[in-house]
Amino acid sequence: VTGMNCFFGSNRSRENRSTHTTNVASLNTFPTERAQMGLNQVETILTALPKDGNLLVWGLGHDSAFWDNATSGRVVFLEDDFPQKKDGTLWYDEIMGQYPHLESYKVHYTTKNNEETYRKLVGGGGSQKHLKLESFPDSLRGVFWDVVIVDAPLGCCNAGPGRYQSIYMTQQLVTHQMKDSVGRQTHVFVDDYERSVERDFSHHVFGKEPYEVLKRNAREGVTANEQAHFIFREKDCIVTGMNCFFGSNRSRENRSTHTTNVASLNTFPTERAQMGLNQVETILTALPKDGNLLVWGLGHDSAFWDNATSGRVVFLEDDFPQKKDGTLWYDEIMGQYPHLESYKVHYTTKNNEETYRKLVGGGGSQKHLKLESFPDSLRGVFWDVVIVDAPLGCCNAGPGRYQSIYMTQQLVTHQMKD
Repeated sequence: VTGMNCFFGSNRSRENRSTHTTNVASLNTFPTERAQMGLNQVETILTALPKDGNLLVWGLGHDSAFWDNATSGRVVFLEDDFPQKKDGTLWYDEIMGQYPHLESYKVHYTTKNNEETYRKLVGGGGSQKHLKLESFPDSLRGVFWDVVIVDAPLGCCNAGPGRYQSIYMTQQLVTHQMKDSVGRQTHVFVDDYERSVERDFSHHVFGKEPYEVLKRNAREGVTANEQAHFIFREKDCIVTGMNCFFGSNRSRENRSTHTTNVASLNTFPTERAQMGLNQVETILTALPKDGNLLVWGLGHDSAFWDNATSGRVVFLEDDFPQKKDGTLWYDEIMGQYPHLESYKVHYTTKNNEETYRKLVGGGGSQKHLKLESFPDSLRGVFWDVVIVDAPLGCCNAGPGRYQSIYMTQQLVTHQMKD
């Protein structure tokens, strides 16, 4: 009508676009003067989107016709039903007046973008079920979405609903479609990732670091921004985070469809973790793409390591309370990343001069260093990389790392025999 591929709103389906054989959209047709996304961000999305893939976009804009033309699969747009212009007309009506061929739906958000909401949803740890969008079209639930772009609703300036519900509903969709998927993956792009809601709530809900963060440089009339690229694969079933194989039930076998290391240096949480980037890079180089990784210790970088390989990743943490209120460090980290496969272990040594003289200088037996609480299920695994970063070993406090080092030696000895 005023654009190509017009299948007249909700009547358009993947089937009646099947004659398309190539992605029509290309970078040189992107409306840079009227849209805000950077070309590098657009290019990454086009690369992730199969030629016949399905695309779900939270938000309508001047680039919607471009995205509608980016695939022969189904393309759907979801837009806020709240008037955003002084004359009372909807942004939905303005964009659909220009591009009436788009398949789009109005949705009604119920959150508010303010400090109270942020504290409750990001820091409160309570239920998120009230974030379900009752107005979400049922016809979209049975579709496998290859790419989801979260670029709405309004989330700046302490105004609008914020993107809590669009992020939450994306998590729910990916959860459902990944349950029975074989060899498929979904790419989720969260725009304006430099903002606290988009960044912190994505971490909270997805439970993982993004694969990459794409930056857009400032230009006339457009500020700089960031866009997070998350990748979710077969069996990446979400509880409150992605990649959750429900603790000890996760194995190398049910992650075997991964083919590349997802973690990269630019996603390492340098502000919250203590390891240096040169150290991280060396470990990533040593770790095969499908290798098994055993980490002594849990920390703010655990989600990064969990995403570093398609093999099995296991964390072992001290069961002794390390906080004044008596809570375990284990419980604190697992509260943030419940999808990790992790186990508590009980250390029996003490980090003092007497223990040091006895174990390093004494030359006696070390058999008493065997960890009785070490999970038997981990003994038959070939560990390609082991990181010993626990338990507490500084300040003449904690157990010291005698037992984690000793048990690592025992594991390597055993697995190297054959």
